[in-house]
Amino acid sequence: MYRTSIPTLSPLVLLDFSQLLWKINRLYRTVCVQDLLRTPNAAELDSMTLHSYIEKNAWTQGQFQFHHL
Repeated sequence: MYRTSIPTLSPLVLLDFSQLLWKINRLYRTVCVQDLLRTPNAAELDSMTLHSYIEKNAWTQGQFQFHHL
């Protein structure tokens, strides 16, 4: 029998995780590394934690269990 420490997630939580990663990938492409203040919504993004970003953008509560936030 195969055992793992990876938690079993529902298909809906996996779909949510996928869309969350897609949003983060899209967001990081907008960051101006040379001048962070030129990044769109820089002040808003700077005021966020990872937890608040997930809270704002995740569809399911499973994301909080998955990320242990």
